[in-house]
Amino acid sequence: NNIPNTESIALNEIKTTAQDSIFSLNEIVWTLNARNDSLHSLTAYIRKYVTSFFSKSNIGLELTDSLPENDVEVSNQVRRAFLFNIKECSNNIVKHSGATLVTIDISYINDSLNISISDNGNGLSESKNEAGNGLHNMKKNMESLGGSFKMTNANGVKIEMSLII
Repeated sequence: NNIPNTESIALNEIKTTAQDSIFSLNEIVWTLNARNDSLHSLTAYIRKYVTSFFSKSNIGLELTDSLPENDVEVSNQVRRAFLFNIKECSNNIVKHSGATLVTIDISYINDSLNISISDNGNGLSESKNEAGNGLHNMKKNMESLGGSFKMTNANGVKIEMSLII
């Protein structure tokens, strides 16, 4: 009998919901903890998040960073904005891109935190209005803090975010 047991399906759903809730709670605690107000902490958290997120998909991940030896303070608002945008980009890539590889580069140059996320997927279709609220909200996040947001739609999608911190 290869029909899944409804009890085991329900237990798996409960387990997944509980794991998601724990992850969300940990994220809230991490975001609110002032000890994490640093570039190195933010980068480590991003690395942990995207590694876990993309490991559940068939999309490969390349992540590079170029950070100063001395840590730099990053406000809670900046951490939340970048984290929200990375989560939104990651979700969009998995749901819509058809990509097999995502590349994330984090750098800190001339007091500016720069994060680029690119995929080798299908790109955005003009006719489907895929840009939707997600891209608008990501742009608004960066601009509300005085930063920049750029999307390039060629050979996949590339998102570039920069903010002087």
